[in-house]
Amino acid sequence: MKTMGERIRALRIARGLSQQELADQLGITKGAVMHWETGRTKNIKNETMLALVQILGTDQEFLLFGPDRTPKRDGRKRKSGESDSEKSAAKRRRR
Repeated sequence: MKTMGERIRALRIARGLSQQELADQLGITKGAVMHWETGRTKNIKNETMLALVQILGTDQEFLLFGPDRTPKRDGRKRKSGESDSEKSAAKRRRR
């Protein structure tokens, strides 16, 4: 699950919800859910996001960033246990 939309879809299906059922619980349209899942819409209102994570039984960090739960700052994943200083040193070596 590389994208937020893929994670939303997987969690929705795991909970046995259709797009329409999830939309009804959130007070939005089925089309909005479809757009999230396909990546056409990436911005979700804060209040909707809070309700979404509660319904899906997850947290915002997982939906946004995936299992690592940390944003990528320079486009590459942080290695397990890699500190900011180690990351900076590796970046300088590549230059």
